[in-house]
Amino acid sequence: MRHCFTLILCLYAIVAYTQDKEKEFVRKTVIDTVFLEKNTVLIGSDSTFFIKNDTVIYLTDTIRSELELLLLNEKNAREEDFYKNFSKTDSTSYLRKKIIDLVFGGNPVNKKKKATRTPSRAIDVNGKVVGQIIIQGLDIFGPSVNDTTSDKTNGFSRLANELHFYTRERVIRNRLILQEGDRLTPDLLLDNERLLRELPYIRDARFIVQPANGDTVNLLLVTQDLLAYSGTVRPNGFKGGRFGLNNLNIFGYGHQLYTTLKINTDRERKVGYIGEYRIPNIRGTQMQGIAAYENTEYEQRYSLSVERDFLTPGFKVAGGALVEHRRALAYPPWIDSYDTLYAFENEEDIPRNLFKLVTQDYWIGRSFTPEFVTSKDSRSRLIVAVRYLQKNYVDRPLIVGDFYRAYSNRQLFLMSFGYSKSNFTTERLVYGYGRTEDIPLGKVAEVIFGPERGEFKNRFFTGVRAGRGNYVRPLGYISGGFRIGGYWHNNQLEDGIFQMAVRTFSYPIQWRRTTYRVFFNTDYSQGIKPTPREDFRENFIGLNDRDGIRGMRSYRLYGNQRLTFSLETVAYLPWDFYSFNMAAFFFADVGFIADKTETLIKTPLYQGYGVGFRVRNDRLAFKTFQLRLAAYPVAPQGEAQFKVTIAGIPFPRLMSFSVRKPEAFDFDQ
Repeated sequence: MRHCFTLILCLYAIVAYTQDKEKEFVRKTVIDTVFLEKNTVLIGSDSTFFIKNDTVIYLTDTIRSELELLLLNEKNAREEDFYKNFSKTDSTSYLRKKIIDLVFGGNPVNKKKKATRTPSRAIDVNGKVVGQIIIQGLDIFGPSVNDTTSDKTNGFSRLANELHFYTRERVIRNRLILQEGDRLTPDLLLDNERLLRELPYIRDARFIVQPANGDTVNLLLVTQDLLAYSGTVRPNGFKGGRFGLNNLNIFGYGHQLYTTLKINTDRERKVGYIGEYRIPNIRGTQMQGIAAYENTEYEQRYSLSVERDFLTPGFKVAGGALVEHRRALAYPPWIDSYDTLYAFENEEDIPRNLFKLVTQDYWIGRSFTPEFVTSKDSRSRLIVAVRYLQKNYVDRPLIVGDFYRAYSNRQLFLMSFGYSKSNFTTERLVYGYGRTEDIPLGKVAEVIFGPERGEFKNRFFTGVRAGRGNYVRPLGYISGGFRIGGYWHNNQLEDGIFQMAVRTFSYPIQWRRTTYRVFFNTDYSQGIKPTPREDFRENFIGLNDRDGIRGMRSYRLYGNQRLTFSLETVAYLPWDFYSFNMAAFFFADVGFIADKTETLIKTPLYQGYGVGFRVRNDRLAFKTFQLRLAAYPVAPQGEAQFKVTIAGIPFPRLMSFSVRKPEAFDFDQ
């Protein structure tokens, strides 16, 4: 037993030694250079200088926030307890003591120096009064927020810098939730940086605190835009395809326009259009407005919505409203499976029913600070929200018996009570390729309930969801959660779902000049007595592509239960070709899919294994470009066992630990 324990400890030491020892919560002192043009005024903490000639000055940055110090102190305390526990196990093992010293860099008990503030030049921001807020935007191609000395430009990048409409200062100021004269806290600084980075046209943002007079500090906000143009190209042979062009920052005002053309020369209607106009922040209210329009072969839709979420724990009120008109052609209810659907040779032969639907959706929420919250737990909130959803069919098929019940008019009233403790830390090289990424930490629990009043039957929805995410040494980041809910009718639960999911990624593992991470995800989902809907496909859980086995596409991979496991290793290569970065990856996906009459583990274990490369320029708004080679030893009938795929993949989003509008759970959430 002793030798087994020693072997396990050796393996732990190897992992801990090869991975990046710890995310640097305390910034090291770095030297930076600033070029000042002639006739520039330089304002210091107690002096003002007029620069007559072009000058280069050297700056040291030793700023650390209270939050960073707290995290480092907690890390040291955990390591100290871990060391003590292992030391008590077998104090006579010389090998084990050496391994522990290798892992911890010596006995942390003997390291009496804990994280303390750097003397003289460090700035304690807590409680300081905000003086001036100065905003400085960087070129898209050139120095970055984290490295202002780097200037890798060429003819193309200089041309892009000249043609780009940079975000206007007023737009940046409207996004801030701190103002001149406010009392400063580390959380307030970090939340403001994150809110700016969440904008689709901002690559990065960072505050630099500069001492002024007494308790007053000035803030220098350094931001960097993305090149705001992006698009999609998905050809379908010579028949047409799907083509899109987007502008994420129109004339620097932060407005966004998404446009898509759907072309099919074989159809009676050869061209369709989808468009969406977004205003992420309406006049500084932090409310997002969206106007959407669609006019395609089988659907016409237009909608208008405004919404504001609980973006930070300091937001007391959130809410939204949506009005949508939809005219669509849907499958009749007797087409209730993919086998029935694909029995038609041509899509034009499939019968369809016309319906017109008007949807109104309103919600409002209020957050409260619970009595048990202390100053160290200031991110915790209790949230109460209510929602009203109405669906009114102004035109629909004739409802006879149980047929077409999906087209019944109904009203849904929902109320939710939730607890949220949401925080964030920053990482690099997770899903991005150099930009600052905000990783959510915290916990959430929510109860949702309310009646649905329909033309033909009344139901009552109940649902519960919970989740948690944090870093766990030596594994890395782990987030997980579950949700279960559905509608009660005649003492039976219908249109429900039960789902559990875990998402993880490792600490960065550095070997020579390459950084590695390991990702592992697992998911279990089960539908509960689905009832007919406008489109039968909404009642099924899938195992295709992003739902389970990536790259696999088959109408046979749909059912009522799903269990998936996904493992991926990514190597972030150190090459930088005109700001394009590359990553190599290996993946292994396996999963089960079963309908309600089958036992899940007795169905085939579908598998996909592959390698590939991803290329991304974090200064551009385009999706990550991916080349993937995959093999499928176990695949459904008719599916190829080897595929080469070239496509763009969106930026993944991690689990959120905030509470927003009450939702009736669905399969596609």
